[in-house]
Amino acid sequence: MKTTDDGSAVPEPADDGSELPEPTEDEREYAERDATASRMSTFVHHPLLRLTMRSMVAAGLAYELGSWVPRGLGQYPYYAALGALTVMVPAVSDSVKEAMRVTSAILLGVLLAVATQAITWPNALTVGIVIGVGTVLGGIRWFGAQRAWVPLAALFVLTVQGASTDWYAVAYLVQVALGAVVALLLNFVFPPLPLHEVDIAVTRMRSLLVQQLREMVQVLTLDDLPGRELWHERLRALNTPREEMSGLAHQSQRAKIGNLRARRWDPVQVNLIEVSHALERCSWLVEDLGVVLMEFEHRDYSIFGEQLRQDSAKALAALADVLDTPERAAPGSVLQRRADEAIDALLDQVDDQQFDDRMDRYLAGAVAVTAKRCLHTYTQRHGDQ
Repeated sequence: MKTTDDGSAVPEPADDGSELPEPTEDEREYAERDATASRMSTFVHHPLLRLTMRSMVAAGLAYELGSWVPRGLGQYPYYAALGALTVMVPAVSDSVKEAMRVTSAILLGVLLAVATQAITWPNALTVGIVIGVGTVLGGIRWFGAQRAWVPLAALFVLTVQGASTDWYAVAYLVQVALGAVVALLLNFVFPPLPLHEVDIAVTRMRSLLVQQLREMVQVLTLDDLPGRELWHERLRALNTPREEMSGLAHQSQRAKIGNLRARRWDPVQVNLIEVSHALERCSWLVEDLGVVLMEFEHRDYSIFGEQLRQDSAKALAALADVLDTPERAAPGSVLQRRADEAIDALLDQVDDQQFDDRMDRYLAGAVAVTAKRCLHTYTQRHGDQ
């Protein structure tokens, strides 16, 4: 057992005493699938940098084109830049939808302001009413994140005085629509594909799962109880990374629609999505197992006898080894077989042992079944059934 600088014990990976042999052809293929996504960082830049560059180009180009609009409409080119920035979203298909939403929201706001000006004039009361009505209309679900454009456009147009009001309303709508079109074209020519972000989220999720399993091993082997609140906190640590990984995987799938780069990177994306789905299912299984251990393992009651605790710890440690070494986790690999053998040994103990407390049998079975399900889910993630 290794120790940290502060003297606390750190469970070591499961080891049956033999070194891992050279990787098989299947293991090399699995390693290649998993490693390809990590190399995305050499082909693409940081997501914030990519978004910044595309936004800069789109806003500048929209502003320039907006100044060329004839008949006095070109005096508001900053609205074109604003329109371009608004629809600069990760997915090409989402850009089309956002452009339609923002244009429709502005049109509705303009119509609201023009109708109000036809019957009254701008003052504290009418401004408040227009903002209120615009907010209600913007609440229509279809507008989504662009709902604020309805009251905003209504306010801008309403407060313009004089004979130029109608002309300003037309210019406002034309310029924002122009900017949205520029952003659409830029996204289509240089479509984003957030695979690097998904790969980072997958790596983080896998590391956290390994950490959780190692901590469960420590509880079983060292009788090191972290306390209920701390244990709850550790289990909750999976929630945010899991949501982020799931959201990025969904975003990556949406980014394929209308994306010219999607076909080239399709094998990488398919692999990342499969791994993320497998890790998500494993995370729920591990979290549930952690709750079971927390509920039944406490200061005045210890689940399992000594042999069951050791076998349970070996099964979880072997599972952690598989998750911690994805490049050697192909079906039939040495690590996968070791984990299977450790879990089967635990199941044999559950079958053969006489229990004074039947709850021990159920809980030991739960550990074995959970480990088995997680192992199968992860090692079979590429669909090699």
